[in-house]
Amino acid sequence: MTKMVKRLLAFMLLSASCAFAQGPAPQQNIPQLGIPDCQIGPFTVTTTGRSSPVYDNRFTGCTNWTLYEFGNGSVATVSIELDQAPDSNASPGTWVVWPSSDVGSASVHPLTTITADQSSLFEFYPWISVNVTVLTGAGANVTYMAFGYRPKQGADASANGIGSGSSSNCNGAASGSATSGNPCLVAGSNGVTVETIRTNSNGGVAVQANLGAGSDGVSNANTSFAISDNTSAAIPLTGPLLFNGVSWDRAITCNKSAFISALAATTTQIVAGVAAQKIRVCHIYISNNSATAMTVTPVEGTGTNCGTGQTQLWGKILLNPNTLAGDDVDVPFTSSGPLTTNVAADALCMTGSAAGASDVSIVYEQH
Repeated sequence: MTKMVKRLLAFMLLSASCAFAQGPAPQQNIPQLGIPDCQIGPFTVTTTGRSSPVYDNRFTGCTNWTLYEFGNGSVATVSIELDQAPDSNASPGTWVVWPSSDVGSASVHPLTTITADQSSLFEFYPWISVNVTVLTGAGANVTYMAFGYRPKQGADASANGIGSGSSSNCNGAASGSATSGNPCLVAGSNGVTVETIRTNSNGGVAVQANLGAGSDGVSNANTSFAISDNTSAAIPLTGPLLFNGVSWDRAITCNKSAFISALAATTTQIVAGVAAQKIRVCHIYISNNSATAMTVTPVEGTGTNCGTGQTQLWGKILLNPNTLAGDDVDVPFTSSGPLTTNVAADALCMTGSAAGASDVSIVYEQH
């Protein structure tokens, strides 16, 4: 054997060895977008019945299905459903309609719209078929198709929401509105029903103060008003409340005034009583216009000039004669501790001790 032949054989062996070591190029698993993993149909039928052949899903494992149908314009009534069956020795067991618990929350199943409709369904079942249970109308035919997908990585095969491959209309459960189509809206719950989260015109979340009707005697455990569209909101707004020793009352503003001119040695009404309301006095100012010392006493009661059930409300206020210092007296109570009638509907009166001529002014509120 010549040297040339030996060299040629050695080159051929070396080339074959390198090719064997390298092996074939690895196959790239590139998914084909838009092509379903599982498919039944499309079939156009003029009579009721189950799709043939049925779909063997035992080893393809599709869990997210969409069933759609459309009529030819002559359909009077129609009902089309996706059915599933267990495996029975490599054949379908008893066919049953797809469980409603595994139907998308925005879908209706079976399909009964005579023009066109679709439904999204979830969960794994070994055998799948489409069953036309109702089809009427002269010259009617309906076309249907079902396609499915295997669960994507990390997705819940039985879920009706994001990550499950659902093709349902995410705006199907509106909260008292006609909103539809993209984008998907976000909703909340009031503990019983789904409620839309409201926004302002700029898209920000609209926060609403749910104060309701004000009341006194609020529990000591509840010292705030809620800001929300629901009474159980957790964002509080502290209200102007005053503790009365037992519960909380709203802080008041004395927005009324009353006046008695030349009060003498008698009882005179200064504020009339109102049913179910109390009188709260924030300020009393008395000026003695006579040369006689006298006292003025706040009282409450009913009838003419508090003549019935009269009760002294405050101590006697002493006024010197107008010739001496102390003939004017200013008694501030403030809104944090107003002088308040004890009985609702009582009137407020002033009793003078002498036939003087005192002017009495008060600032008060009544509720």
